[in-house]
Amino acid sequence: MDADTSLNVTLLGERFTLSCKSEDRDALEAAVATVRELLAKMLAANPALTAQQAALLVAVRAVSQSAERREEVSDFEKALTSRVERLEKLLRQR
Repeated sequence: MDADTSLNVTLLGERFTLSCKSEDRDALEAAVATVRELLAKMLAANPALTAQQAALLVAVRAVSQSAERREEVSDFEKALTSRVERLEKLLRQR
């Protein structure tokens, strides 16, 4: 990736500098805000968790949800492709 800007972030007391393209900066800031919110909710709901445990659980949940969404998109694409193929076949019959 050709990064041309960076974003200073603090999560769970740890400071990070994340590099990104300038056009991706807003999305990265939104992602960091979402992670911060999810961590706060996880820790509030599970006060016995350490910050590291909460971070790992949030990460695993995010990856799982991402995989589910990719599957949903894939299923949608398959259904759409099938319909397009049927329409093309019908058009060729005319």
